Amino acid sequence: MATLGVLITLLIILTPRVGTAEWFADAYIGGSSTVASNNRFQVNGTVVRDLERSDISTPGGGRLGYWFETYPWLGLALDLSTWNLNFNDIGPPQLSSLESLTVAAISPLVMVRLPLDKSEQFPKGRIQPYVAGGPTFFYTVLSEFAGHTVQSPAVLDDSSMTLGFDLRGGIAVFLTKNFGIFAEYRYLQVRPTLESNTGSGVVQYQPTFQTNGGVVGITYRFGW
Repeated sequence: MATLGVLITLLIILTPRVGTAEWFADAYIGGSSTVASNNRFQVNGTVVRDLERSDISTPGGGRLGYWFETYPWLGLALDLSTWNLNFNDIGPPQLSSLESLTVAAISPLVMVRLPLDKSEQFPKGRIQPYVAGGPTFFYTVLSEFAGHTVQSPAVLDDSSMTLGFDLRGGIAVFLTKNFGIFAEYRYLQVRPTLESNTGSGVVQYQPTFQTNGGVVGITYRFGW
């Protein structure tokens, strides 16, 4: 959390005055596929649940940032997205319920764009391909895991803030000077660690998530 605070502070320090930058606010929704490795629960080092290796989810989120006036191809942004991951047990007897994780990704991003089709109406370009990347702070919440192969209670109730990375690529098309639509590909990778000490021992879940997805959204530009 301290690292996240430092990055947000740097974003504020580097923020130019409203009149000297092209600010933007984005909102989006889409679909993503998450592949999970080491997707299993352990109690005292023994695997008690082996879960599916992939899930389809529907992320949604928003982004606030700006493009520098001096270097109009360069921008900074802070992105927040949330979604749920759901995994069933692999193979019989599937005694445990569907495992559901609530996740959120907070990503400070460096963005680079290519302004195309410039005109008097669209001085920054009507079509703007872009790429973005940066660290992501991946917040995971999980509760109510019951292991049927060990003595009760074996409950994992924990949250985790883990550092990963976030890569983006997309294209924005403007309908007016200030309003546009965009489509974006995103890739995230992170390894959360969740752990609880219970009556059955130490319950641990430490998967690696690789998420590929696409989103569509709207963008609003202001302050220029």
